[in-house]
Order: sequence, then C-alpha cells, then structure tokens
Amino acid sequence: MQAARAKERPSGNEEFEKQDYEINVLMAIFETIGQLDFEFADRLVDKEKEFKQSINIPFWSQLMAILTNFINAERNYVSLNFLRHSVRKDMQTNYILISKDVKNLIQIQNMATTTNDTVAQLAEICNNLICFASIRDSMTEMHNETMQHPCLKLLRINVFAEVKALNHLLSAQIEISEWAFFSSVIQLQHAALVLTDVKALATLTVNENKKKSRFSFFQFKPSQDSRLARLYQWLIDFFHLMLSKFTFYFYVTLGKFSEISDMRALSAETTCDFAGRCMHFLKKSDAECLFLVFNSVKLGKKCQFGYGYSHPNSGFHVPEDGIPSFPIILNFPDNLDVSDMI
Repeated sequence: MQAARAKERPSGNEEFEKQDYEINVLMAIFETIGQLDFEFADRLVDKEKEFKQSINIPFWSQLMAILTNFINAERNYVSLNFLRHSVRKDMQTNYILISKDVKNLIQIQNMATTTNDTVAQLAEICNNLICFASIRDSMTEMHNETMQHPCLKLLRINVFAEVKALNHLLSAQIEISEWAFFSSVIQLQHAALVLTDVKALATLTVNENKKKSRFSFFQFKPSQDSRLARLYQWLIDFFHLMLSKFTFYFYVTLGKFSEISDMRALSAETTCDFAGRCMHFLKKSDAECLFLVFNSVKLGKKCQFGYGYSHPNSGFHVPEDGIPSFPIILNFPDNLDVSDMI
C-alpha cells in the first residue's frame, strides 16, 4: 500500500524523498560517531562513496571524503593520542584542514546557480562542522548557540559533557584543597552526574542508580569497560582520585555520621585508600601518631573552619596568625587526643 501511494505522488514529493535521504544518512553517521563507534561510521561513509553517482547533491562525494578524515580525527582524539606532542600537532592540523575543506564546500555551493532545501540543510550542517572542529582545536569558544542542528546532537553532548566534567573535577580539586566541605560535595555530585551520562552513552546502557531521586556520587563506581574510550575512562579515574582525596580530607566530618568501622570500609572502597595507607604506615614504622595539618594562611576570610556546612550569613571563623593558622584536621590513631599537642 505504501509503495502504491508513493507511485501516485507527484514528482515534487518524489524529489523531496530523495532530498530527505541525504539528511537521514548524515544523521546516522553523526549519531554513530557520537556513540564512538568509528568502525561502523567508516562503513556508512564508504557505502555512500560507492553509490555517490546516484546522489543528486553536487558536493556529496567531497563531503564524504571530509567525513572520513573527521572520523579519523575523532578516533585519535578520544584515544588521547594528542597527549603526545608530535601527534597533537598533526591532530590540530587535521581539524584546521577539515574546517578549511568544509568552508571551501560552502563557498562552492554559494556560487551554484541552483539549490534546494536539502542542500541548504547540508550547508547548515557544514557550518556546524566548522564550529565543532574549532572547539576540538581549542576548547575556548564554546557557546550554547553552537552545533544546534539535530544531526550533530550526540557530538554536541560529548563535547559539553567532557568540558563540564573536567570543569567540575578541577573545581572539586580546588574546593577540597581549601577544606570546603559543602562546595566539594556540590562539585563532585555534578561531576558524577555528567560522567554517568557519558558512561551510559558510550556503553549504550542505562544507569539504574541515577533513576533514583537520591543519587549519591559515592554510588558512581570505578570501572574498566573496554567499550569506554580512554578519554572518558581518564575522566572517571580522575573523579575517583578526587573522591579518595575528599574522603581523606573530610574523614572526621564523614565519621560523625557513621561508625569508625563503616568509615574505614568507605575509605577502603576508594581507588586510593589514603586513610588505610596512613594506618598501615603506623603499623610498619616506629611512629606513634600521624597528623594531617591544614595550611590556611593564604585563604584569609575565605577559610571556613570547622566541619560540615556553615550558612554564609552565619559568619566565618577567620584563623588567627601563627599556630592557629595550621589546624590538625585529621590524626591517626582515631582516638588520639591532640588538644595537648597544639
């Protein structure tokens, strides 16, 4: 019935169906790249190269050739190959060349005497590709207005997720080093939520923990999934390093809401059990105790002494000069009275 109806349509609608084909192909290619399945994306592009004579788009074959280079560039990027200086320079050159080639396609199309809705949409996608290549080349010109075409939805999600996760993790590192409990919790929670989405997208799974109304970043467990690109595996490893540091710096704070045995078990589950290492060091050495001393000299009024969260309007305890500026925030053994040692 559908085939019969298609034959009854006028030629204009048949042309519309042909025009829609190219957009659907590009959407499939970009979604596959966004899912980091580069081998399948290569197969899709190669298939279009074989049937390029049947496509009524002037620059379709040239666009497929550019997409081949784009897929290779993305494969190298998520594999963290750019950490090597020689490769990084080549990758930056590749993204610049991709952007330049796409601009040339747009200029050629602008000089064409005829156009249609599909070609106009392809030109918009090409402009979005230029934005994406620029973002990959330098992550400094990101705006919500970039890459809005539906075809590049997953690419946009990947880029934003990478930058958001790294921003929250670096912010968490700063907050933890300044002994700011509440701010550290906020940053780690945001980072865990972003990385949960990234992990689910890359492995095509749904995280059941996030469905719960009370998702805790302690529920975000480390993993070594072979389907996960090295870039996102590195971000997850970085998160768990910050979680280990958070658990160590706020060991006493977290211990106020649990038993000592529970706290030791929580610390042991982190990738770097700093508290466990301290206790192991005490057992293997002649030391009687071990202190973690916090340097608050350069923080001034920004420093928030005490444990847990303090309301901003309640005022802050500005540390005095000298020894009070170096409080002991953690000591081992746990039951050691440090009041006489200050």
